[in-house]
Amino acid sequence: MKVDASMLLYMAVGILGGVCVGLEGSLNSLLGKHVGVLRATIAPFAVGLVTILIAVAVLNPGKWGTAQEWLSAPWYAYLGGVAAAVFVGSIIYVCPKIGLAAAFSAVLVGQFAASLIVDATGFATGERIPVTLWRVAGLVFVIVGMRLFFIKPTS
Repeated sequence: MKVDASMLLYMAVGILGGVCVGLEGSLNSLLGKHVGVLRATIAPFAVGLVTILIAVAVLNPGKWGTAQEWLSAPWYAYLGGVAAAVFVGSIIYVCPKIGLAAAFSAVLVGQFAASLIVDATGFATGERIPVTLWRVAGLVFVIVGMRLFFIKPTS
């Protein structure tokens, strides 16, 4: 695979997203200790909504989309919000119990396993990417890595 400038940009943006997810887990878990898991799950969505509304208003003023555009998406396209709520709630719940690294290693296993299925079926993307031995090996390595994060340090 050739790594050009656009690929480096994609990698950098992905890494930035990963850093933010790691910070989000820590910050949301802190909030969960104060207000409870379910109530703490509200905050990232409320603050995120305000942040995105400001970004759209500044970067794309007047381009909110038409009702027809919003209604043209299949109903299940909106289930990403449900998935996000489950993700945020699960992180708030497990991080204080097992730590961020272990929690996110488990999240990665789930992400990679689900992503392999989505890629193979083309669900929602339309593009099918076959499951290969190399991709399965990558998932196995991630599972082994997750197991290492769950080893308790001895004092």
